[in-house]
Amino acid sequence: MEPGKIICVFYIRIWILLAVMALATQNVTGKTLKYQVYEEQKVGTVIARLKEDVADVFVKLPSSVSLRFRAMQRGS
Repeated sequence: MEPGKIICVFYIRIWILLAVMALATQNVTGKTLKYQVYEEQKVGTVIARLKEDVADVFVKLPSSVSLRFRAMQRGS
């Protein structure tokens, strides 16, 4: 196969992959959870159980979507 055709086939496959990924992630939803932790809490205190708190979001996700969590800190 000629080098020009190989590059063309590569780009076509990339575009198809991007289109499939875009269609697969259209219905992905997010959920913001807010927890409050007091300074007096002992080390090892369970603050939350993410699996239980976001169970309603897990149900809606396609199995092909990887799960990602982001922890953010808001302070004074």
